[in-house]
Formats: sequence, C-alpha cells, structure tokens
Amino acid sequence: KMGYASGVTSIQLDIKNRGLSIGAVEKTLYRAREARERIIGKMTSSLGSARGELAKWAPKIVSVKIPPGAIGKLIGPGGKTIRGIIEEFGLESCDVNEGGMVKVMAIDMDAAKKAKKRIEELVSEDEKGPFVKEVYKGPLPKVGEVFRQCKILWTEAYGVFVEVKPGLKALCHISELDVRRVEKISDKFKPGDLIDVKVIDINEKNQLRLSRRVLLPKPEPAAASAKPSGKRTPHRTSPAVSADNSEKS
Repeated sequence: KMGYASGVTSIQLDIKNRGLSIGAVEKTLYRAREARERIIGKMTSSLGSARGELAKWAPKIVSVKIPPGAIGKLIGPGGKTIRGIIEEFGLESCDVNEGGMVKVMAIDMDAAKKAKKRIEELVSEDEKGPFVKEVYKGPLPKVGEVFRQCKILWTEAYGVFVEVKPGLKALCHISELDVRRVEKISDKFKPGDLIDVKVIDINEKNQLRLSRRVLLPKPEPAAASAKPSGKRTPHRTSPAVSADNSEKS
C-alpha cells in the first residue's frame, strides 16, 4: 500500500485463492493504515518537509527541445560533437531521442545550463529557426586587429569557431591554426581552449577570417646538411709487388 497519512494512492494485491471477503479486505486496509502512519511519523520526525532543492551532489537534469533535423548536427560525426559538449562542461550525460528532446544531466546546475545554451547555439540556423542566435551589434573589427584569449566554441573538421567578442563568432580555418600542418584538429584543439587570433580579412558579408598562425613565431629552418670540403682524399692503392721480390727457390 502506497500513499500518505491522508490516504492510499495504490494497492498491490497478490493472492492465490479464488477471492477475498469484504471483511478480510477491510481488516487488511486497517492494519496497513496503522503501519503506514507509523512509518510516516518516523519519516516526518527526521525530515519535516521536502527539501527546497536537491542535494549538492545529486545529478540535475535540464531539458531542451531541438528540431529533429538538427539531431545529426548535435551528435556530430561519430558522436564527436556531443562528446565534446559532455567533456567541456563536465556533464554526467547528454541524451537525445528521435523527437529531438535533449536531456542534459550534470552535478553542477550552472554547467547544465551552459551546456543547454551551447546546444541552442549549435543547432540554431537563422532568426526564423526555433533558437535565435545572439546578434552582434557592435562595430566590426578591422583587418589586422589582434584579439587575445579568445574561446573556442566548437570545432569542425575544417577549423574552429572562436568567440572574438560576446556575440561575435568567426572561423579560424585549419590552415591558419598553426605554422605547421594540422592533421587532425581534435588532437590539438578542443572547445573551451583559449587562443590568440588576428583578423586577416573581412568578406562582403562582414564575415571575419581569422588566423592564429600569423601570431606564432616562425619555425627555425632545418639545419643545413654538411657540405663537402672540396678537398679530395687521395686514392690509396696496395703497394705493387715487384717480380724481383718474389720468393726465390
């Protein structure tokens, strides 16, 4: 029997005989009420009412609904994108069903809310979509301007997206990330990393082109291989054996 002091919410009845009399049912419910009230009394003496918030170490769940068509973008190739979000914010889990309902679980509620915001930004497409991107309304940077300690928001196979200013995001292409060739972005960069970037171009759509490579020291040239000295080593031959020196019989 499950319920409160004021009544029962459900009854489980397992019997092997063909039936019970009304008297037996009444007697059973009466005894169950006495036991239930005694248990509830013990519980109330320890905890008078429900806690206003969950315990510090209890997992918290935040839900967000995304368009089903954006599920693939959230998961990413081989699950890379969703795993990156879990690692960046220290989540316990991040699950999405076929309908687009995403459940973010974390010990830290702030981390769960930040992850939710990241998911909303990630799946937003334009102002007509379910999530409106944060629009940057300040002045555009100038070509040649340098920004320090910019946060990587997310990574793609072709580069990383960096928050230059609050609300202003731009791509740093893989070819502009390092002075040496970057084979795989995830080996060197991950969401949350801070990098310095320089604006090297702005196109007709006011999209910034960033470079980290131009701010890095140039690699030292490889040591030149040793050149020949120009002196020729004399060719040595075995001394000739004269016929006169041959052993005489």
